Amino acid sequence: MTDSLILVQPGPEHEAAILDYIAEHKAAGEHKLNGGLGDFVDYASWLDRCQREHAGLWRDPEWDVPSGVFLALRECDNRLIGLMRLRLGDSPKVLDFDGHIGSGIRPSERRKGYASQLLALGIAACGRAGMTRVLVTCDHDNAASEALLRKAGGRFEDTRMEPDGNLIHRFWFEV
Repeated sequence: MTDSLILVQPGPEHEAAILDYIAEHKAAGEHKLNGGLGDFVDYASWLDRCQREHAGLWRDPEWDVPSGVFLALRECDNRLIGLMRLRLGDSPKVLDFDGHIGSGIRPSERRKGYASQLLALGIAACGRAGMTRVLVTCDHDNAASEALLRKAGGRFEDTRMEPDGNLIHRFWFEV
C-alpha cells in the first residue's frame, strides 16, 4: 500500500527538497517541470511568487484565474513526492489546454500509486473551492497519465492541438 500524501504550501523549509526534486528530474533527462519550476532561477524568487499567488497578489497572466502550487509530501517521512498546481477558475487557456490541475511525480516515486492519490487530492481541493467539474489534461504521448485519468473515472472529451503543435487529451471529472 502507498503511504499517504499531504498537500502543503511551499515554505522556506522546503528549499533543499525542491532543489533535490529538480535535480532528480534533470538527471532523468526531464526538463519540463510543473509548479512554475520550468523557468526556475532560484528558490527565493520561486517561493516569493508561490506565496504571492496563494495570497491572491499575483496571477499568471496566461491563465488569469486564482491558482496555487502545492507540494505533495509523503506523510510518514515528509519526502517531496510531487508538485501540484491548482487553477481555480475558467479561462480560455485553462479550458482549452492546461486544465484545472497540473501535477507531477518525481521519477523515483512513479508507479507506486502516488499519481492516483495526488489526482484525488486535487479534485477534492477543487471541490472545496466550489468547483463542480474539473478538467485535467495530459500530453497525447503520455500513456501512463492517460491510463490514470481513465481509471480514475475521467470522461474523455477530445484531443486538441496547442499553439506549439503538441496534442493534448482532455478529461472531465465531476466533483
